[in-house]
Amino acid sequence: MHEEILLKPHNARIRPMNPADAERMRRFYESMSGESRDIFPNYPFTREHAEQAAKESATDPDKRRYVAVDGEYAPEGAMIGMVWFWGWSKRVPWLGIMIADDYQNRGLGKAMLAFAVDEARAAGKGGILLTTAKTNVRAQSLYGRFGFVTIGEDARGEYLMILNFDHE
Repeated sequence: MHEEILLKPHNARIRPMNPADAERMRRFYESMSGESRDIFPNYPFTREHAEQAAKESATDPDKRRYVAVDGEYAPEGAMIGMVWFWGWSKRVPWLGIMIADDYQNRGLGKAMLAFAVDEARAAGKGGILLTTAKTNVRAQSLYGRFGFVTIGEDARGEYLMILNFDHE
């Protein structure tokens, strides 16, 4: 697991989430528009979830969460994105990505997805699974450029996509 890396050309840094990130994550949730929240219809954008997620990042080996922090790294830097895996013990874990509204359409999602793919490959995973809202066309396009393919729909009607490393 990387300790911290620079996300070029954004002058942002991505690092593992830690318990001290709970307040930063809460502010990130509060800054998200209704449109962005609608992409994650079952995600709990609450203070309690921020506290739980930040704590689990340090204690649950089956979950890996990373935060992207704006600008020159400083502990008080604003959270501008988040990448998380769950089911990390599985051959093919699940992936989620959120980008702050002000940083969407600027290549940050691409940089964070590249980071996540590199992390999974380096850990010897067989691939990555994710779901995406049918209305999230920008994300679908990005995932397609990385080689994800749609393999169906989940129970909520979202597209189920996979990036398979086994063929490499």
